Amino acid sequence: MWLLSTESLRLFHFHSPDTIPGGYAILSHVWQDAEQSFNDIQSFISRGVNLLNPLVSVKIRETCRIAYAHGYDWVWIDTCCIDKSSSAELSEAINSMFEWYSKAQVCYAYLHDVPPASDIHATNSAFRRSKWFVRGWTLQELIAPRYLIFLASNWALLGTKSAFADLVEEISGVDIEVLTFTRDVTNVSVARRMSWAAKRQTTRLEDEAYSLMGIFDVHMSTIYGEGRAAFRRLQEEILKHTNDHTLFAWGEMLPCPEVPPGLVTDTQGPTNYLFASSPSAFQKSAHMYPATPSAVMAAVMTFFPDSSGVRYDTLDFTITGVGVRCRLPIADGGTYAVAILDCQDRERRVVGLLLHRRMEDDGRLPRYHVGASFVQGVTPLSGSEPLSILTPRSIQAYRLLPLHSSTPTIITELNSQLPPRLAATSSSFTTCQIKEFYVMHFPPRSAHPWIGPYARRPQEFFVPTWVGVEPRRYGFQLGGELPSLLLLDHEVYTLSFSHKSRGEVFTIVLGRCKIHLFASVSIEHSRHSRALDFAKHSAPAEAAGAQLRPPAVGHDCPEDHIHFWDNASRLFGDEDRRIQLTFSRWPDPESYCLDIWLCGRIYETFLESQ
Repeated sequence: MWLLSTESLRLFHFHSPDTIPGGYAILSHVWQDAEQSFNDIQSFISRGVNLLNPLVSVKIRETCRIAYAHGYDWVWIDTCCIDKSSSAELSEAINSMFEWYSKAQVCYAYLHDVPPASDIHATNSAFRRSKWFVRGWTLQELIAPRYLIFLASNWALLGTKSAFADLVEEISGVDIEVLTFTRDVTNVSVARRMSWAAKRQTTRLEDEAYSLMGIFDVHMSTIYGEGRAAFRRLQEEILKHTNDHTLFAWGEMLPCPEVPPGLVTDTQGPTNYLFASSPSAFQKSAHMYPATPSAVMAAVMTFFPDSSGVRYDTLDFTITGVGVRCRLPIADGGTYAVAILDCQDRERRVVGLLLHRRMEDDGRLPRYHVGASFVQGVTPLSGSEPLSILTPRSIQAYRLLPLHSSTPTIITELNSQLPPRLAATSSSFTTCQIKEFYVMHFPPRSAHPWIGPYARRPQEFFVPTWVGVEPRRYGFQLGGELPSLLLLDHEVYTLSFSHKSRGEVFTIVLGRCKIHLFASVSIEHSRHSRALDFAKHSAPAEAAGAQLRPPAVGHDCPEDHIHFWDNASRLFGDEDRRIQLTFSRWPDPESYCLDIWLCGRIYETFLESQ
């Protein structure tokens, strides 16, 4: 590690923090603009610049001044004591940083946004609002040092970590026992440690993971450019070094005892995997703790009474190419199941991981996604009715399920809400067995940023303002204006186009059938002829225009469901009159944008006469 002399502007390399005579001081701070680097300091040294020269930043000069006054010959400052041109040195520094802070004789925490002589305990004090408490890297810099001094914006002493321990615990969430070294940080549950970082921010996505390595006592290579994959790798490393199941205890808890209506099976999001995508997922996990084997087995025997033959033996997790292979107690009701974790919440309830079997599972060794998702705002009485078609669904995902007297009923109810094509694999149950199974641990990497969202079915229609351009070429006009997108629930949306001189009308109907968006077309030859009703949704010819209507009964399932159309496109009509509806993913992957094309012998004569 490189250290800066507090007496003169020079850098010296030490092989270990244990070999520094007299020890060293270390700085913790929030990076600001124009921080001076290792190369800047080397340039100053080559030019004979000394510490008193104003070319040297105030931050470096003041840190050296205070450390020298406290009797330290050496100081470490991350901005200028790491040669970032060397990827090997940068990786070593990041992997060693917790150790370097822990072995420093003193750490100076410089709070550039806290004025001196302020009441730090006040409700809205500058101390409480300091950016230092919300940055990712400063979490380990708070926890690791044995002795930490807070400095104000003018470098005046504010106080020490031990003196302010109660206040710092309140601000940061870090246990006072950890701050005062009466409890080792590694004895705190994984979920609780993650919760300390849940609201902190880093400039680089990768640093969300790299800044936590020391807190979890793991090491891994640093690969800037890998993005969120860094946090996934961190969780994999944690899993290799601990059997703490609270690593998986993040996300929302399914409320007991009733299952919400509106179960959806066509969506996969970040919560549907074993590993979290960022520390923010652990915001509600501060009170998840490891459970003892006896507590787990007592809960299993209480709530799954037919599990008398279950023996609590070695539980295991192994990372593989097809997911994490788990050996856990699992109550399997078919498609939905609950895996029992060695974990309990603040009410001392044993917690289970809610699972749903992959649709493409071949059955040899079950593979699951995590959680159950529900459409928000659906009531039990309206759960089977179509939702507003121009408003996106609001999806609430639940990952966790406390073991409770209603747990078997909940799993049975989840399976009973499945569509008929999935319900055949489900069954009621009251038993729990230790089994091996796979859980998908992270989303597959996609080549294009829209590939992942494309895996989800669109949740809304987008009707562009130019939707009438193609019909106008053939003489058809859309009566009235397109309506506002602020629609009432449980209605279908109709677009009726009329040809005044020919007396013909065609009507497009858009709607939702439970979780599927559907579309259909009806064509009328004239105002007095029988409609060619291709989808049982004819609109009267005199009603040309865009209108909201009550939901029609008996549309063709699944023929009208856009999800089942080739390339989201379908022809309606006959050789004389054909209307092609095509839906594109635009303006976002979860929207179906309507496109209309006309063709056919009769319609071509309309075009020629225009």
